[in-house]
This record gives sequence, structure tokens and C-alpha cells, in this order.
Amino acid sequence: MQIMEMMQIGQRPTSGRPSAEQVAEALTALYDTPFSGRERGRFRISRKLLRQLAGRQRLPSGLLDQVTEELFEKGLIFVDMESYFVLLEQRLFRSYRRVPASVMDSIASSETA
Repeated sequence: MQIMEMMQIGQRPTSGRPSAEQVAEALTALYDTPFSGRERGRFRISRKLLRQLAGRQRLPSGLLDQVTEELFEKGLIFVDMESYFVLLEQRLFRSYRRVPASVMDSIASSETA
């Protein structure tokens, strides 16, 4: 039975808790699943639903770090927003403006003055 199926019926995997890799795979599958009027794409998931998906009562920081790393390797960014998490593609940030060194230098020099 798939993790997503288990989440829907509230069961835990028979082999114990899902690994960080399995949680990342489930989140990636959600990213590619049509819902809320979109074929695929960024979404937010509550801490409660992520705990359910991960088969845990709490979400240890080590697990979240591992899930974040797994998702990063898949080209996705996983952001902890305290009460929920956001998943979006890395390529979204490519068009953001870059801070030139000269601007950093001018800010640093104005702070020391």
C-alpha cells in the first residue's frame, strides 16, 4: 500500500514509520497531483497533515532536515512557515534579482559610519 493511500485511510506503514525519502516522495506526488483548480504546482500543507503523512506524533528537526534535503535533490524547496509548510520549485527563484557586491559594500559602510 502506498504512503498516500495510508494517509487517506489513517494507517501507518506496516514496516514502521515512513523514511524521509518516502515522505519526500509523497510530497512530490502531491506536487504533481491536480487539486484546488491547478493541474500541479506549489502548495502548503499543515503541520498536522505532515505529521500524519510522516506517521509521527511530532516532527523532529532531523527528519525535517532530511525531507528538505531529499526534496532539494528533486528540484523542490520545502519551507517551514511555523504552522504549515510550503513546497515550490527551485526554478521559481532563478528570476529573482541578485544583490551586487557594491550594494552590500555600501550598506556595510553606512552601518559602520
